[in-house]
Amino acid sequence: MPDLLHEFWETESGLTFSLVSEQSDAFRAKCSPNARFLYGVWAPSWEQAMERHHEREDYGPYKRFEDLEERFYSDEEAAEQKAYLQARSAP
Repeated sequence: MPDLLHEFWETESGLTFSLVSEQSDAFRAKCSPNARFLYGVWAPSWEQAMERHHEREDYGPYKRFEDLEERFYSDEEAAEQKAYLQARSAP
């Protein structure tokens, strides 16, 4: 199970945390062109990324949705993100 990069950004309207992708970067650039990169975390699932984010920000334990089963990222998703990161400008 591969780890994918998630990033935390400060925007004009608050804070945002998302999986790094071409789509999330394009959306942030369009909606918050002055966003400031804060940090990134690597994790094998969204839930584990949120746990690491909560630990780092000292928010207390991350509470998962009880009805949702944890979905781990695939090798295909990791390859897609790796290709994007190689072409991406640094945050």
